[in-house]
Amino acid sequence: MNNKFMLKKLKVDYFRHMHNLSLEFGDNLTIISGLNGTGKSSALGLLGHLFSFRGDTEQRTISGNRYETIYSEIFRFCTEHDISQKYEYSLEFLDADGKEEKLYAHSRYDKAESRFRFYVGQKQGKHGNKYKCPVIFLGLNRLYPTAKEENSVKIEATRLTSKEKGRFAKLMVNILTSLDKGVESENVETKHKKYEGLKTEKYGLRGLSAGQDNLSQIVTALLSFERLDFGSGILLIDELDATLFAAAQINLLKELYGFSKKTNVKVVFTTHSLEIIKYLIESNWQEKDWKINFLELRDGDVVNTVNPGYDYIKNRIYLETAQETKIKKYTILCEDEAAAKWCKNLLSGDKDLKASCSVYCFSGCGSVSDMAKSRLKCFDDFVFVLDADCKNKKEYKNIKNIVFLPGKKAPESEMYIYLQSLCERDEFWGKNNFYKDTCFNGFVDADSEFKHKDWVSKNNKNFGTNWSKFFRRWFKDHIEEKKEFQENVRRLLR
Repeated sequence: MNNKFMLKKLKVDYFRHMHNLSLEFGDNLTIISGLNGTGKSSALGLLGHLFSFRGDTEQRTISGNRYETIYSEIFRFCTEHDISQKYEYSLEFLDADGKEEKLYAHSRYDKAESRFRFYVGQKQGKHGNKYKCPVIFLGLNRLYPTAKEENSVKIEATRLTSKEKGRFAKLMVNILTSLDKGVESENVETKHKKYEGLKTEKYGLRGLSAGQDNLSQIVTALLSFERLDFGSGILLIDELDATLFAAAQINLLKELYGFSKKTNVKVVFTTHSLEIIKYLIESNWQEKDWKINFLELRDGDVVNTVNPGYDYIKNRIYLETAQETKIKKYTILCEDEAAAKWCKNLLSGDKDLKASCSVYCFSGCGSVSDMAKSRLKCFDDFVFVLDADCKNKKEYKNIKNIVFLPGKKAPESEMYIYLQSLCERDEFWGKNNFYKDTCFNGFVDADSEFKHKDWVSKNNKNFGTNWSKFFRRWFKDHIEEKKEFQENVRRLLR
């Protein structure tokens, strides 16, 4: 699809209790959420009013409606408070060619017509044309119980093509996870709504639940955009989740996302559904594809937080304080004290790893490696840290919860070899009369792991608390090895 039409930002300079408020849009889905009375529905109406799709040959939806927002269905202006005000807002967007555009809207009371109106133009304060783009607004009128409209209900044969009938049935079944047979549609018109209503072998319009009725109207809107095939559009839905059970809400969200990716129709909706918000935040959909605007009242003004975390939204909707997050602790087992000190230092600098890992050492040669090789179920949640000299041993190759220390030898040998490589003028030497010749006195030709252990024991106090002094110097030459060790641990924890 070549149409590059894209909504960017709605800025409300002044509209009732919205002052200097900005809302941002995802490339495909945009959620407007928040507490009651924060102007969520108003934001949908202000956006929809900027567009029109009238032309020489006027095209209409499947239900026979215009592709535009019906102003009077959204706003009821008060002669006492609204008429004396000067409301203004604007929209930043990309046109079909990807060019940056801006639409301005301002209020005015027309005395001749006794009407309070918003004028739209491409220059601030001027009256011009609305931008040509098809819009469908599904307001709260769609939730009016059909059972209460018995005297005004008109049912006719479906207006869908054979292909659209199949699409209608598939969407209804997939979203509602319905097993009903003979899913069809019939054209419905009442005082408050016009749409293709669900019909099955078991029931027709008068047997529909509120959720089935609501979803029928949303699906009719999707089919209308697909039939129009304009290359872009805007679908506005107030209270998307109303009357739908949790699984249907998620299924509908998935369908809307796929529909928007395919048609370039931008879907903007209000919701209080934590199920929808949680699913969206935790999805693997690209972050540029969606935005959440969370509206709140502060000192009488509406403020917006864009893409807050799920916990923030949940706590605000429930009006709760933030709960302390319990961090799961993982057990890391090392062969001995030297390996444990290496492990703790290697994890330093990563607060999450340090907070989630408890490092322990086991006395007794080979005890930790034997535990790893046992593959007992009780050790599945443990991470075993083995010395570097175990890396190439076949018995460890297929054990998933093992991490090896950096290098090629036991940790004491790695320390011995590294400090031997430092020149006598290196920054490491000199403090507290600790020099290279002092360090290696009696161990100049140490050539075995056991001699290296004795050498570490002799110099232990000069390496800093938990060998921190040694590792500060070692990290300067081995930062990549540290990063690799941390990533290996993170991978196992995932």
